[in-house]
Amino acid sequence: PRIAGREREGDDEYTELLMIVRHHQKLTSQRTAAGNRIHAAAGILFPGILESDATDITPLGNASLDILDKLSVYRVKRMSCEQLVKWLKRHKVINAAVQAQKLKQLAARAIQPSEQKERANRTIMEDLVAQYRLLSSQIDRCLGKMAGLLRQTPHWLLTTIDGIGVSTAAQM
Repeated sequence: PRIAGREREGDDEYTELLMIVRHHQKLTSQRTAAGNRIHAAAGILFPGILESDATDITPLGNASLDILDKLSVYRVKRMSCEQLVKWLKRHKVINAAVQAQKLKQLAARAIQPSEQKERANRTIMEDLVAQYRLLSSQIDRCLGKMAGLLRQTPHWLLTTIDGIGVSTAAQM
C-alpha cells in the first residue's frame, strides 16, 4: 500500500508472509472443524466407517471422502460384493476386496434410516465433503504462496532442516 506516494514501513514480503500464514492457520482450523462435522455425520450416515479398527481406509483421505460422498448403508447393502470391489478400486482403495467385505459387514450391522432421512443425510454429507475438499485445496494454494514468499527471504534455508516444512518455516 502507498501513502502519499510512498510505501508504508513494514509492508514487505515479511508482512505478506505473515498475513498468508494467519490465513493458512484459519483455513486449517476451519478444515479441522469440517472434519469433525464429517465424523459426526458419518456416525449417523454410515456408523463405523471412519473408525480405524473397522476399516483400513484412512479417515478423511480421498478414498474415505469418496465413500462418504457417494455411498451409504443402503447403497452398500444393495451392491454385490463384486460391484463394491470395482467401485473401491476405481476410487483407489488399497485391498479393495478386503475393504468391501468390511464395508458390507458395517452396512449389515447398521440400522437403515427412513428414505427421507437417508436423502437428508446424503445432502448434508455431500456438502460437508465438498466443504472439506475446498478448504484442503485452499490450504494447498496457501502453502504454495507461502513457499514462494519464503524463497524471497533467508528463512527458506530452514526448510533444509529435517522436520521443518514450509508452514513451520513461515511461522518462524
